[in-house]
Amino acid sequence: MQLQKELLDHFKAMMGPHGLYQHATIREPLLSEGYCTDDNARAMQMLVRLTPLISSDLKPIVQTLFQRCWDFICQAQIRPGYFTNFRSATGEWLPQGLVESEDMYARLIRALVEVMHSPAYAHYHAEAASMLEPLLTRASEMNAPRFWAEYLIATKDMPNSDPKALQTLVSLWEQNASEDWPWFESSMTYANALFPHGLLCALHKKNDEHTERILHQSARFVISSTIRNGIFIPIGSNGWYPKGGAPSADNQQAIEAGVMLDFMIDYQRAYPDRVRVEDIAAVYLWFFGKNTNSVLMADEKTGACLDGIFLTGPNLNNGAESMLAYQWAEIRLYEASQGVQQYVVKQKSLIS
Repeated sequence: MQLQKELLDHFKAMMGPHGLYQHATIREPLLSEGYCTDDNARAMQMLVRLTPLISSDLKPIVQTLFQRCWDFICQAQIRPGYFTNFRSATGEWLPQGLVESEDMYARLIRALVEVMHSPAYAHYHAEAASMLEPLLTRASEMNAPRFWAEYLIATKDMPNSDPKALQTLVSLWEQNASEDWPWFESSMTYANALFPHGLLCALHKKNDEHTERILHQSARFVISSTIRNGIFIPIGSNGWYPKGGAPSADNQQAIEAGVMLDFMIDYQRAYPDRVRVEDIAAVYLWFFGKNTNSVLMADEKTGACLDGIFLTGPNLNNGAESMLAYQWAEIRLYEASQGVQQYVVKQKSLIS
């Protein structure tokens, strides 16, 4: 496999003077929506992981894009441990960004850990540590379940982590799971694969039979709920999947495919007998037309990705979140086992 230089073309088109724009109208940045810290953190994480996978002539381009996102994150810090989220296209920080987003903090932690683990970004390590330490100190104040799931993913290779992280996920499971609903909440909503992925990363540090059992049951449920007849059908945001109801397929988001592939590649590495290569392929191929609408979501020539699939057809806009989800999927597939890569490439050739 080879990552193409064109993967960053749309990224460059979405880059503004202050960072990565948030939304797009078709392929043009939607200036009225400005920027957000969430997407610039995701972009940093993606660019850091991309850097060792590209040729030397592309590294200056990646590092220039990274620097713009890095500057955005640094400027978003109000004081140690506190960040704001939204910024106008002209550079003003917006009042609504002061309403704290715990998901945003999880993405910041994950991006900063990624920077600190990268030899290519060693000259950022000290400043990344100075931003990360107060965020980790504040972690115990957080309550959002997805914060704690992503926190576990981010800190899997760190010697210590907040015990509240695993406790939160296990408590959610014990409160909500049943034999016919093996899940952490009363409804499956967004970024669902973060939950089993967080447990998988917790087991990286400490083996625990109860946690492992929850991991396998929840993984089996999210896979069976979203992959049917070889097609990945993310839970649609118009209706979600309430307990006792049916999963919605209306407004499927690209981020779901990115999060799901992220989990399944790590899960297959740890438990190869529990993940079918066909299911990993189904998630990746959602980007390339193997979906409920048979629509090509990702553009390999530019790195762009459509924002979603409605029952009536695709959302033709190509925003940052969707683009980054697709690009992260390409990176994760590149990091997958040779067997997974070969199978996915073969299946992709059959639908192209």
